[in-house]
Amino acid sequence: FDRLLKEDPDFSALTNLPKKNTNVPNIKELNNGRFTAPPQWALDKDLAGAVRGLQEVGVIESADMFCDLIQQGRHHRLLKTPNPTLFKEGPDSLRFWQALVLLWSIGLQEKMENPFNKKMKTVAGEAFSKAPGIKALPRSAEKAIAYVVEKDMKGHNEQVCAGLHVIDGLRCSFMVDTVAENIAVGRRLEEQFPVARTKNSHQLDNRSYADRKYNLVFRTTIENIGEVAFLCEVQILMKRYIDIKKIGHLLYEFQR
Repeated sequence: FDRLLKEDPDFSALTNLPKKNTNVPNIKELNNGRFTAPPQWALDKDLAGAVRGLQEVGVIESADMFCDLIQQGRHHRLLKTPNPTLFKEGPDSLRFWQALVLLWSIGLQEKMENPFNKKMKTVAGEAFSKAPGIKALPRSAEKAIAYVVEKDMKGHNEQVCAGLHVIDGLRCSFMVDTVAENIAVGRRLEEQFPVARTKNSHQLDNRSYADRKYNLVFRTTIENIGEVAFLCEVQILMKRYIDIKKIGHLLYEFQR
């Protein structure tokens, strides 16, 4: 980090940016349900409505596919390894409906992914690095369960929508060479999208990997569904940090 500061006299422009900035009233408001209404079928525990809702977002295509999902925890695309425990407690359980809401959320975000990537490339196409795809169901489910406790969710209506608090399902990154490019990409994002939260780990007390993260509200129209808006996560990376991140990610996966 000290070497980077010496090599690039503008690097202090990143360290001077706020470590964190939030534009929502409280942590509970940082969820997709604030921008797109949660599915009513989940609040009402309406199984027939859930089937229709999952069909609408492309998660299931037939009754047989739905049966495979809830009886065996099998889905050819979203569950590479069957997970029967997701639905084993049945429709009287909270976990059953939490999993269905999360699947519905992932289905919506899959439909948003192409317009999202297309729009992000207009921000800085030359720096657009990757769109890794929607965050996988198993990891999203882990995060959703943790948020119930972390955000002190009360009652069925809050807890069943825990999956909507996973706000990095729709994601991409920009990779830049210079601090000036980093600042410019961030400015363009702020001009084009509502900003819910920013994080900046380029801090003098951080001696390892660093980046800037934006949680933005991305709004688009989906055929046969209408207008939807979800929070997304956009990273701005300095190219010189990429090798550090690769090593850090391996350590993170090992520890997790």
